[in-house]
Formats: sequence, structure tokens, C-alpha cells
Amino acid sequence: MTSYARYDGATLPRAVGSDLPSGSRVSDGRAGHLCFGPYATLDPGTYVAGYYVRKLPGSSRGQIDFDVFVAGREVLAHRTVSTETLFEDTLAFLTVEFSVDERAERTEVRLYVHHGVLVEISELVIFSTRPRNWGGK
Repeated sequence: MTSYARYDGATLPRAVGSDLPSGSRVSDGRAGHLCFGPYATLDPGTYVAGYYVRKLPGSSRGQIDFDVFVAGREVLAHRTVSTETLFEDTLAFLTVEFSVDERAERTEVRLYVHHGVLVEISELVIFSTRPRNWGGK
């Protein structure tokens, strides 16, 4: 993977929800994985993965769970977010930091919505936190 990767919500696999022409994905009130994938290969290092999320009108109080998972290994990081912390008119960038000690193939960032939760996912980003040399002195 390069130092930064971006995926429209609608390009990721899903178990629930529907895709919008804008490239976003919206939940439909059913519980399940709204997004998972992208099955990226990551070199050893520390990363941040995050979804841009907006609460939709009519959402019930509930939770969003997301984690970073490497196939055949374990959950590297997990975060639970209450819908009470989200806004209807502004995207929130929900992030989790994680580290991989050895090359990690088929890395997923899974986002699970609970029953009654209505959200829009515009995109997933994954980036390395390693220091960069931007040139200059």
C-alpha cells in the first residue's frame, strides 16, 4: 500500500445498506456490516483507518462498531461510537490507530451498524503515520 489510500463507501463490500449515485453508502435500519474490506496489504508500521460518517434523520439511538481485522490473525483495533456523538449536517471522521508487526495481507476495516441506526458512509481512508520527508531543509 502507498502511504495513503481512499475508498468510496459504495465501492466496499457490504451485508446491509444501499449505495447512492454519489459513491456513498447508507444504512437501512438493519443490523449488519455496512462496509468491510478493502483487503489491503500493509507493510509493518503504524496506521490510522477512518470512515467519514454522517447520521441520517430518523436514526435511533445506537452504536456503530468498527474494527481493523487481518484475515487469519486477529482484530488489531476496535472502536464503538454512539450515534449521539454524530451530526446530521456534518461528516465526522471516525478513526482508529493500529500497528502491524509483519506484512499484513487481506486487511479489512469493518463497520457494523446496530438495528435502527441510520448513517451515511462517504469514504474510508487508511494512511501510514510514519514520518515523511517532504523535501526542503
